[in-house]
Amino acid sequence: MWLLAAGVIGIAAGLTLDATGVGPSVKRIWTPSWTLFSGGWCFLILAGLYVAIDLAGRPAPLRLAFPLVVIGTNSIAAYLIAHLFENFIRGALRTHLGAATFSRSARRTSRS
Repeated sequence: MWLLAAGVIGIAAGLTLDATGVGPSVKRIWTPSWTLFSGGWCFLILAGLYVAIDLAGRPAPLRLAFPLVVIGTNSIAAYLIAHLFENFIRGALRTHLGAATFSRSARRTSRS
């Protein structure tokens, strides 16, 4: 019930701040109203998952939740993989294959 209440309060507070003009809801710069709004949704999702997985207590939901358990126990590794490897791979390809390898203009000139 606490997760559900926190979710509803967060969403309501974020929408109220946006509607009254105290702080616009802008995701790009993470304004306080957006933070409360998105945090409220996170609490609601967490409440739903808690009910579906922990309170159900059957083996089937637990098997379905296994990928979430793996990511949750390795959250720092998942964060680093998501943010570091993309730039690392892109940089390595540019270093070894050249900056214009994947541009459209490079493909046109090599065909003609």
